Amino acid sequence: MNNTDVRDGVAALSTQKAIVKKKKVCSQKKKLKAYDLSSFSEFLPEFVDSQEPAPTIDFKLILKEAEQLGRVLNHPAFQADPMAAIYEHLKNTQPVMAEQRKKRKKKMEVKTGNRINLRL
Repeated sequence: MNNTDVRDGVAALSTQKAIVKKKKVCSQKKKLKAYDLSSFSEFLPEFVDSQEPAPTIDFKLILKEAEQLGRVLNHPAFQADPMAAIYEHLKNTQPVMAEQRKKRKKKMEVKTGNRINLRL
């Protein structure tokens, strides 16, 4: 190999590198143009900073709820079986749902004319 071959090889590599770099820069610019949403600003409504006060925090309610949570966590039934205690609480505080299930079950019995074991 002589010096001209080496120079030609280096020149070819540098031009190839420049072409790749230019392609990369062009593709980056295209991506930036794709994500440029500034042209939509004319169609968007104006942002008005409302001077509404921040919602007030009811510290009494927070303290009351914290005390209630403490009582629940210290309750012997909850400590023994938390899921059963929660289930029992919901069952006792949601009597409307139990009545609706009974009505639904009776309605199904009347429609079909016989008793069916339904799990609702």
